Amino acid sequence: MSCFHKIDDELHLRQIELDDAERLFAVIDTNRKAISPWMRWTCQVLDVDAMRDMIGQWLKQTAETGCMSLGIELDGKLVGAVFHLRPDMVNSQVEVGYWLAESARGRGVATRAVRSLLDITFDKLGFNRVNIRIAPTNEPSLALAARLGLVREGVTRQAWKVGDQYIDAIEFGVLAEEWKGGAL
Repeated sequence: MSCFHKIDDELHLRQIELDDAERLFAVIDTNRKAISPWMRWTCQVLDVDAMRDMIGQWLKQTAETGCMSLGIELDGKLVGAVFHLRPDMVNSQVEVGYWLAESARGRGVATRAVRSLLDITFDKLGFNRVNIRIAPTNEPSLALAARLGLVREGVTRQAWKVGDQYIDAIEFGVLAEEWKGGAL
């Protein structure tokens, strides 16, 4: 399933393919310090071959579930990704994650990309629920959740190990009826 989704004149989402490994690795490597506290998997992607392996896993998930890993392109340049995690097909729910290069931050790019992925998740894939987990210190992502009207549902204590310490995850959720019904 190849996916291209134009958001506006400067921003679109595109299925990440194996051919994107070098470009995606370069963006991750350049921004590693800024994104690795939130996207711990980036610490395992230390070369283009590891990036290719990761993309292969994403493509397998897409083939099996329809869930996607989409590159965020701003003015034709790859600047991040928005993706599905842990699809639960039985309960019709999925987690959404995202990251953005420092050069693209502060312009509403992540908000527009996540909003578009939520539209795709509910309208095209038919999920009933989306979960987003955010570290309490990730203020930009907490602001994104607020802008999108996501419901704060609780805290999972010591959800992630970052370095030598455990950090909590603030749990947000949104239901299809809320998103489609304009309640948010």
